[in-house]
Amino acid sequence: MRQLSRCILCLALLTCPARAADIPAEVRNAAQELKKYEVAQPRTPLAVVEKYAWQASSDPEQRAALAELLAATLKDAQTRDARTTLCQLLAWAGTDAQVPVLAEMLSDPERGEMARYALEVRNSPAADQALRTALPRLSGTLLVEVIYSLGSRRDREAVAALIGLLKSDDAKAAPAALWSLGMIASKEAAAALEKEQGPAADHARLTCAQRIARDSDAATAADLCRPMFGADRSAAMRVAALTQLTALAPEGLLELLRTALDDQERAVRDTALRLLARTKDPSATGILLERLKKSDPPVQARLLDVLAERRDKAARTAVEELAEHSTDENVRAAALRALGSVGSADSLKLLVEAAAKPKSPASAAAQEALAELVDENADKLVLAGLGAGPAQMRVGMMRAAALRGCVEAVPALLAAVRDVDQTVALAACQALKQLGQSDNYPALVKLLAEVQTPAVRDELASVATVVGRRVGDPKERLAPIAALLQQGGVAGESGSGLMRVLAAIGGAPALALVKTWLDSPDAPVRDAAVRTLALWPDASAMEVLLQTAEKSNEPVHRALALRGFFRLAVSTPPSVQFLARAKDLAHTTAEKQQFLAALAEVPAVTALDAAVQLLPDHEVAREAALAALKIAEALKAELARKHDAQRAKQLDAALEKLLGALNDSDMEKKVKALQAAIRKVEEGRGK
Repeated sequence: MRQLSRCILCLALLTCPARAADIPAEVRNAAQELKKYEVAQPRTPLAVVEKYAWQASSDPEQRAALAELLAATLKDAQTRDARTTLCQLLAWAGTDAQVPVLAEMLSDPERGEMARYALEVRNSPAADQALRTALPRLSGTLLVEVIYSLGSRRDREAVAALIGLLKSDDAKAAPAALWSLGMIASKEAAAALEKEQGPAADHARLTCAQRIARDSDAATAADLCRPMFGADRSAAMRVAALTQLTALAPEGLLELLRTALDDQERAVRDTALRLLARTKDPSATGILLERLKKSDPPVQARLLDVLAERRDKAARTAVEELAEHSTDENVRAAALRALGSVGSADSLKLLVEAAAKPKSPASAAAQEALAELVDENADKLVLAGLGAGPAQMRVGMMRAAALRGCVEAVPALLAAVRDVDQTVALAACQALKQLGQSDNYPALVKLLAEVQTPAVRDELASVATVVGRRVGDPKERLAPIAALLQQGGVAGESGSGLMRVLAAIGGAPALALVKTWLDSPDAPVRDAAVRTLALWPDASAMEVLLQTAEKSNEPVHRALALRGFFRLAVSTPPSVQFLARAKDLAHTTAEKQQFLAALAEVPAVTALDAAVQLLPDHEVAREAALAALKIAEALKAELARKHDAQRAKQLDAALEKLLGALNDSDMEKKVKALQAAIRKVEEGRGK
């Protein structure tokens, strides 16, 4: 008998819920502290409880024990912050066992709001029941908040009670009940809402319709929305109803949209147009075309945009007619732009002609349409028009090929570069600049050596440069040009275009090829070579530029070469000896200034001396002083990084010379300050 009693006791202990005594003392103590909790106080006790709540969430017994402790603590909570915090904890850590505790608090002005929150977020039928049961004993704000909670939870069992509250004397309870019925969106709720009037009822009906539509009851949703499109409703409500009805696509929708196009409110008319653009019913295009004929230009332009958005080819003829014959520039532009969506290959000629006209909104729209036009025959027509027909049409087709990214046109474009009509040849070059691929580069180089027309050659050089960059490897870009020169395939001025391409490549190998033209018996070829070197992109050309400046018999070539040398010297400072050669060649004020700008980038005492030597020259005295000061500051920075006693003495002596030559008091102050700073550093090192 005693053994049986022990078994019963053990079974009872195993099956009974966990008690607060099972919770660690630290957590129990923290819960006690939460009774007086204020948000301004340290969060330590709250953090302890929260941590344990997360740990207990996977253990039903521990969770139940904690929930029991929190509910007991809530009953004795002494501050508003404490009640709020404990309700928040119960919202996610509580169980159904605490629902009665929270339900009892719903009518308490001090605790009702927090209790309602904890019940609203709890996924439990018991919470629904507690909220419904509380309705008769609540009033004011507490009643309204519980009504909203029932709507948020979409509690269908609350519909009858909510319908009863529609006649409530409480001015806020009835709108809240309308909103909640809309959220619940059951058939009973929908039926009740259909009988109600006013803006709040309309909003509730719209919400109800949206939710019923999600439940696949489009017919009921449409019935709810139709009354809200009445003339007695606000523009905003008519817009919302029209939008929802379009999503439901009920029978008679297009007629409704047609009616909306005549609405007095622009917002409604614009919404109807937007919805007609999106509806999949092909009859919508007919409604838009019907309006297009009788509308004034601003509306026509808007209708054309909508037709473009629909991309219905059935609109092409009407759109082409406006593109050709409308006297309004905005309408023409809109029509041409729309042809990119609704046009066909038959629209190509119209678009090409419009795109070729002087710059205007219409020509820009035509170019946009040419790029977007989708028709499997369009590219075929473009290709067919490249080699035959009037020059103006061929030029237009070349532009169309470029706009459409039609790389299949490249062979025809390469052939057109040789065309006797310069306009055609230039248009071919412009198209090749966009369409040319890396494997077209050798052909472009060969063409560049053959073309004789200067304007075409210049444009083709630009094309070869751009396409050459798509090759990537400089050696591969250089190879076709080197091969032509070895074969003797470049004569006379044909080399000028190739020189421009070589300058874009840069480097010593390309430079070596350009140098071969410096000794050409052809004066224009020599001139082109010098001009190319003067714009060379890297320091590999500095020596040949200086030699040209020293030896050339042409004053223009000497000036160009010297200018090119100084340009490179600023970005790639040469040795002082190198610059000394250039100094003897700098005769004009501009050349001396360029020399000093290059000299200022060389951190050497000899460079400082060279700048000081030019101080007596009043034309560049200030530039010489600034260059000397910049050099001295660079030398000071070097000495700070690495001590060199000999160099420090040389710098000090050079600065003394600079002071002796200056006639500018402000500059003298700067030099003296610099000299003092250098001496101070040296004295410190001496100690």
